[in-house]
Amino acid sequence: MQVQQEYFILKYIKSNVEFDPTPLFQHFSEDIRYASQQVLNDLVGKDAVAEYMTGKSKTLKRKKHEWRYDFNRGYIDNVHCLNQPCMLVELHDRPFCYVTLDVNSDKKIEAINLQHVFPPVGNVKCVELFSFEDLPDYRMEEGGADARLKYWNS
Repeated sequence: MQVQQEYFILKYIKSNVEFDPTPLFQHFSEDIRYASQQVLNDLVGKDAVAEYMTGKSKTLKRKKHEWRYDFNRGYIDNVHCLNQPCMLVELHDRPFCYVTLDVNSDKKIEAINLQHVFPPVGNVKCVELFSFEDLPDYRMEEGGADARLKYWNS
């Protein structure tokens, strides 16, 4: 299951870098949940989450010259899981949040979890590549692994 989470985190990073979440939608479960520590109620359902992510991407693209984001691969130890794949997000060179994904037995994303309160520093690890990217038979549909999927304003 960890390999599937890593793969979907890479797709999630790519969607943020390119301001286009559309390729992720095919991997959503029908009852996907989008949860954030900053919001009281979760978004539930494929259509609701897709609509929100599309709008969010448009806003981030419009504000890209004001807000400098950096998206990194990582692993995090939290109360739910040890060594869980995640996307580490920095805003203006400071930790902003991390994102984990829950994947169901049908290999569909059933939850997107945004956490703004980080665990202790030793529990967060930023990596250049996820473990599965070093496997000899690794092939991503997008044409291979990019060692650093980062977005910086130019």
